[in-house]
Amino acid sequence: MVKYVATRPVTFDRAYVIGEEIPGDVIAPGSAKRLIESGRIAIAPADAPPDADMNKTIEAFTGLLEGLESALGVTHEGDPPSFAERMIECMSRVKFLTETVAKIEAEGSNPPQDDPEGNDGSEGDLEEDDAINDPGSDKKDLPFPCPECDRSFSSQRGLTAHMNTHKG
Repeated sequence: MVKYVATRPVTFDRAYVIGEEIPGDVIAPGSAKRLIESGRIAIAPADAPPDADMNKTIEAFTGLLEGLESALGVTHEGDPPSFAERMIECMSRVKFLTETVAKIEAEGSNPPQDDPEGNDGSEGDLEEDDAINDPGSDKKDLPFPCPECDRSFSSQRGLTAHMNTHKG
């Protein structure tokens, strides 16, 4: 059976990257000639060693992919999936991050920040609607005063979060 090699990224039964061997049975009958003429695939040389330039290209792309995976926190247990599957995982994370940033910008809100005291954003942390009555502020008579200091809060949740600041 004739085997082909991808000269550009192509998708048949799965995604194939440049230099990857493609079994002949995954290409629709009659399509191989058109794909060869368009420069997307080539006939794989029988038992020929890969081209040195192709190896350098594959190594360069693999290095870039590893850097991208590292930056995005992508990890693999055991043998890593194919190059194409790894790229798809990275691109889906980039898409998610891009959509998240666009949503945050559209809403005009700020993303959650790491809290040096270890608060994780769960119940008990202060939010914008937890009004605080600092000493000397205009907000007076908020219904939840702190028994330890002169601050008051508009919600029990705000007071509870504040009380954590008094713990040693």
